[in-house]
Order: sequence, then C-alpha cells, then structure tokens
Amino acid sequence: MKNLQLQQDIEKLLSYDDYCYSDITTDYDENLGFILDIKDNSYFYENEADRNLDDSKIMKLLEEKFYI
Repeated sequence: MKNLQLQQDIEKLLSYDDYCYSDITTDYDENLGFILDIKDNSYFYENEADRNLDDSKIMKLLEEKFYI
C-alpha cells in the first residue's frame, strides 16, 4: 500500500464483513488532495496514481475475501 495509515489499518478493514458498493469511494478535494474513503476512514494522497493503486489493491483483497 502506498498510504502508510491504510497499510496499518488493513487488518481492521478486512475484519468487516458487511461491505457494500458505497463503502469505498474515491474523491478529490482542492485543499486535501486525492482521497480514498473506506468504511468512513479517509486516506489522503498527493497524486491520483497512488490513490488509484491503493484502491485497486483494497478491491482485490476484498474480492478475494468475499468472492465478489
């Protein structure tokens, strides 16, 4: 994971078993930068590529866990 806080939170995030489509979103804020929100946890990035990479990784982990 590119975001160190997300890397530290990954076990907690994978412990949830009630994900739905809207639990993971990406956004951009002029003041905050690129944002990845997962279950009301926000992770901030300086660039879109790093955010999208982490988004892809977390989606792959969830797909493997929940067979989505």
